[in-house]
Parts: sequence; structure tokens; C-alpha cells
Amino acid sequence: MFSVTRRRAHYEGRSYSVEARSALPFKAGCTVLNMTVPHWAVFCITGRMQRSKTPFFQDHLCMKFLGRSEASIDEIDVFGGRLDLRHLLVWCLLWIVVSAVIYACVVTVDHPLALLIRDRTDPAAAAILLVRLPEAIAGIAIAGAAALGVWRTLTGQLPGVRREAFLACLGICVALAIKSELKLVFGRVPPEAWFWHQSGPLRNFHLFYAGSFPSGHMTVLAVLIPFIWAYALPFRGLWLLLCAAVGCALMIMEAHFLGDLVAGALLGVTVGAACRHISRT
Repeated sequence: MFSVTRRRAHYEGRSYSVEARSALPFKAGCTVLNMTVPHWAVFCITGRMQRSKTPFFQDHLCMKFLGRSEASIDEIDVFGGRLDLRHLLVWCLLWIVVSAVIYACVVTVDHPLALLIRDRTDPAAAAILLVRLPEAIAGIAIAGAAALGVWRTLTGQLPGVRREAFLACLGICVALAIKSELKLVFGRVPPEAWFWHQSGPLRNFHLFYAGSFPSGHMTVLAVLIPFIWAYALPFRGLWLLLCAAVGCALMIMEAHFLGDLVAGALLGVTVGAACRHISRT
């Protein structure tokens, strides 16, 4: 049997009438009545969210009802699941901090470090092999995304490990597409070409030039970090060491600056974390 209760919720000084239906052992569904609210807001009680038939409520933020006389916006509906706004805030702060690190690398670290590496090291066979590793992973990811996508179309489902593998492959493809556009937007001259003119740090960027910022090799490796962190616990440290080794190889090969590698890692981890969120929902 369902029990029907009416509650009064308050948001920004306004009072709204909310009718909630609950049942044991679970609570599901909600109906929002007599709400004169902005089109982006709708109250949720517990369980899954039920969208209003009113067109204004097709896109909205989800307000989780806390069982008290007040409601707070702490979750939003993303890809059919709930995204905690606190986690989103953490990601925003992470982007701000890492962006500041990237800017510091561009202004003060990248050029002196590139000159030092060129004077002290020579490209070796090991560096060349390490650089080829992300390229091989990208090729496998593209083929895997196509194959698993066809499998999903024919069978109608991708359970378990195959679903995770598909999202990981798809994340690599999406990250590579974003990386290609960002390279044209920033147009940073790679170290190999920069050594000929050695322009200033902020004069090394040219719009619509397919440059080195961000690093696609590092992006590919970083997309897999959230999946390895979740499913391959013993290989966490090993994968991070591999990412660092590939980054060093890219700088030795004069393909990327340090700032390019940090930017690629940030892009890859962000796309990989988004794909992991989708897989959990």
C-alpha cells in the first residue's frame, strides 16, 4: 500500500506544496503540485526522479528533499543518474589549480627544461618504443569502440566488463577528438621547431596551427587512469610510472613541453572520469 503525505518546502523565500508517495521497503516517485518556480528547478523526494509533463521542466536541476521543511540543491540529473554538486565543485577547483600549474610551466619552466633536456640527453630506442605505446592503445581503442558498438547494436546490451571496455574505448576516442580541436585553438609550436627561433613563452602560440598543446599521447594514457583506479588496484602505481616514463620520452624526443603533458593528463582524466560516471549509472 502506498501512503500519501503532503509537505511544505521552502526555497528562496517561496513556499511550495509537495505531494510525496512512499512505500516500504523502498520509496519511489514524486509528484510536484502547485509549483510556481523557475523552469530549471523541481523538487525530488527520494528514489528516482519523475519529470513533469510541463515543457518548462524538461531540463532542470534536481532538488533533493531532505525530509525537513527545507530543500537543498545538491544533485543534478546527468545521463539518467545523479551527479553530486560537491564532486562537480571539486573538479572545478582541480581544473583551476592545474590550469595555474600549466600556466606556470608555460611561463617559467617549459623552455629552460627543454633546453636542458636537449643538452643532456639523446633520443634512444627505448624512448621511441615508449612513444609508440599510446599510439597502439589509441588504435586498439578505436577498433574496440567500433566492434563493441556494433555488438551493442546487434544484441541490444553490453553487460559487465564489455560495457566498461566500451566506455573506456569511447572515452579515448572522445578525448582524442577534443585534443585535436584544442591543438588548433592553442597552436603551440613544439620544441623541435621552437629551438630554431626560441621565441618568448607567450609568443609561442598561433591560432589554427596544429601544435603540441595538449599532448595526445598523455591524453590517451590518462583516460584509462579512472578505470585502472577502480578495477586494477595492483597496477595503479605501475600505470602512473608508465605515464611518467612516456612523458619523459616525449620530452626527450622533442615532441612536447612539460606543460603540454600536464594539459593532456588533465583532459584525459576528466574524460575518463566522466565515462566512469556513466558506467556507474
